[in-house]
Amino acid sequence: MVLIRGQVTTWQDGPETPTYQELKEENHRLRREIMALKSREGRQPTINLAQAQQFENSLDDVEYTPDFDRTWNSWVHYALEYPQFKDECDYFVGSLEKGLALDKADVSWLALYFSVLSTALLMMEDNEAQSLQLPNDLPMEQVSRNWLNLTHQSPVIDESDFKVPLPSIPHPAPQGGLVDPVHYHIFMARTSQVIYKFRISLKYGSKSLNNVVDIVKATDEGLASIIDTLPGHLQPESDAVTNTEIQALEATQPWIKWQRYDLTLVLLHLRMHINRVLQNQWLSSPEEYHWARTVSVTSAMSLIWINRSWDQPASTRKQWALSYHIYSSAMFLLRECQSASSKDNREYLEAIEAGLILLDAVESYNLLARHAARVLRQSINEAGT
Repeated sequence: MVLIRGQVTTWQDGPETPTYQELKEENHRLRREIMALKSREGRQPTINLAQAQQFENSLDDVEYTPDFDRTWNSWVHYALEYPQFKDECDYFVGSLEKGLALDKADVSWLALYFSVLSTALLMMEDNEAQSLQLPNDLPMEQVSRNWLNLTHQSPVIDESDFKVPLPSIPHPAPQGGLVDPVHYHIFMARTSQVIYKFRISLKYGSKSLNNVVDIVKATDEGLASIIDTLPGHLQPESDAVTNTEIQALEATQPWIKWQRYDLTLVLLHLRMHINRVLQNQWLSSPEEYHWARTVSVTSAMSLIWINRSWDQPASTRKQWALSYHIYSSAMFLLRECQSASSKDNREYLEAIEAGLILLDAVESYNLLARHAARVLRQSINEAGT
């Protein structure tokens, strides 16, 4: 009861105002919750035996993937120092076992780490990947949201990107009959320089036919000069079946075979791509530009048959680049089939059919291969071949 402006005023409790007793009980309840939370601080969450075993198996499988990367993928990205990275992975897994939360780990290192895990899973054979006891409880909708919302930006490439020092060959050379993966990367870097110059010369140089011919010949010679610098185990003509030295190298470093295989396919694809610039010319003047046609056709045919003869299962040949090379070769040969001057249609059609089989073999892994096979079949039907 108070006195306001000479009037006696009494406080009236609202219908929802808690009483003193209710406030006292609420304080007791909050105090009990605080005590319970404090008693759980520092206590590890309890998990049953099955959960513990699943966690342990998952860590074992995670530890396996860097080993797979070192053997099969490191020659591709050439971005990690082994065994240092493997030691870092072991330390990280040990920290997880001790209760490390992911949000407390180094974000940049985690990005690299999970990239290695993802690449390893992508490159494994099906039965090997399925044998790993990795959790698979994320719905596809959530995975799609994580990946499909990434912002796409077209890359901007100019001449400055190619004026960089190339990787250096280590001196002294590795001991124990080993070779360094860097030779493959030097080839790819030098090749990219040659192809960039080729494209820029065609785009901004003289449009005269003589100049285009000179550009094609100079680029093809540039690729040949790069091949001459390759060590013996990467030479496209090398044959591990008859060369015991290469056999010994591949026994200890199995990625050598992949390097030589990939390098050969890239070379064939580029030679076809370069000389195909003169396709209209050899269609109208077969005799004068027969040399360019021969290089393109031979490269396209060889690319498809090398892929067909490759002894690796389809699950390890699901890269988009391989499918694109096969598709480009098959489409090029299809156009040759349609030319009046072609006398080798049966041989070309056999190669095209082989290309379709290769694309179909990986279409469940590779959306590009699926689309390429559909376009190729449609083109064959339209051509009536």
